[in-house]
Amino acid sequence: MRGDGDIRAGDVIFEVAGRPIQGTVLVAHASGRVQRFDRLVSVDGQPIRDDYDVETLCGPESTETGTPKQREFTFERDTVEFTERAASLEGLGIRVVEPDTLVELGDVPIRIWQDGLVHDVRAPAGLSVRTTAIPIFLSPASVVGATPIADLELDSGEYLAVLRRADHADLRLPIAVDRATPWTPHVRIPRSGEGPQGFAYVPSWSGSFIDPFWIMEREVTIAEYLEFVNDPQTLATIEREGFVRFPRNKASGPHAAPGDDGRYGLPDGWSPDWPVLGISWDDAVAYAQWRTDRARADGLPYTFSLPKYIPSHLAWGAVFKKKYPFGPHIRSRWISSNYARPRPSPEPVMRFPIDESVLGVYDLCGSVSEYLDEWWDQERGSRVYVGGSWGHGGHAYRELFALYGANGLSADAPSDTCGLRLVLHVDSPSPP
Repeated sequence: MRGDGDIRAGDVIFEVAGRPIQGTVLVAHASGRVQRFDRLVSVDGQPIRDDYDVETLCGPESTETGTPKQREFTFERDTVEFTERAASLEGLGIRVVEPDTLVELGDVPIRIWQDGLVHDVRAPAGLSVRTTAIPIFLSPASVVGATPIADLELDSGEYLAVLRRADHADLRLPIAVDRATPWTPHVRIPRSGEGPQGFAYVPSWSGSFIDPFWIMEREVTIAEYLEFVNDPQTLATIEREGFVRFPRNKASGPHAAPGDDGRYGLPDGWSPDWPVLGISWDDAVAYAQWRTDRARADGLPYTFSLPKYIPSHLAWGAVFKKKYPFGPHIRSRWISSNYARPRPSPEPVMRFPIDESVLGVYDLCGSVSEYLDEWWDQERGSRVYVGGSWGHGGHAYRELFALYGANGLSADAPSDTCGLRLVLHVDSPSPP
């Protein structure tokens, strides 16, 4: 969480409006006798636990005669349940959201863990929060000391150190300890605000041959990618070269036609917070260059690119040598995969909080496969993509979800299961 006022970055929110985080959907915009912070319990007897349930169960339905079907929406307030009847939530004038969205909207009571103490505060608008399955509860009891720390003995195993310094961002440092091998890490802690929001810092330490870098905590969304597609220079490229840049299927063509103004909109049935898909490796590289050019025009010393293979492993948390970023085992419902839902479909980024690395990077296993700046077969012009996707599942694709999982695709071939995530290098970093 990025903090504000009495709420600090790294604080853990574990209750919102008196409710637990998991399995809770709350009213954000109220109407009638339904009040803000009421919990939506069920629709027509079907339980509501998350945004997916809202999307699939709360929409309007028609009777056999074509008239709108009246739905039963059951809410709960102070342990008392009551029911409202309407064709849809929109018909009731109500909007419901998960706890993280409600907190970001602001003016909501929350209970937080901050340095070993529990506080009840009211969240202001504008907080940036993330739902996680691996909250880090820091307290005075977990403090090792101030650097330099000499002769700290740890049992063999895996540890996550959190380094703090005034006016700097917290730094997560995964450490694999072998008692037979002394180790003295030397790392740089980034200054507060040094990297853009939405990027996680991947440190370099003594003995590492990889420079520190920033990586997107999630994949590029369709909304973000359409900004690039509708840039005048990109539109000129599309007009000149044809079948490039916009999301498309190799067999059936573009997922959306341009409007009367020549600009591309969101394809029918797609959500702007889905990861972008239906693009090629060449498209992904062009997007990274566009982001770099735009940053330079704004006077920012940023260079964006696709990840390399080994840096992507570091973001995964490969120092822990686990098969998946969250541990040695996997279940289809833990990630955005072909078997996560009754009907497979892309879903918004960061919707599966178990699919998170120790560095706070999401959707590394599922969602969409991600292009890397590596060759798969240079003679044939194919490039590497890693990770599984919403369209992969079963034993045939199981290894694609793993740390070492990878495959190849022609650089100019679009795929509806491939997207991208960017890494960022700051050209002139602030001094440590």
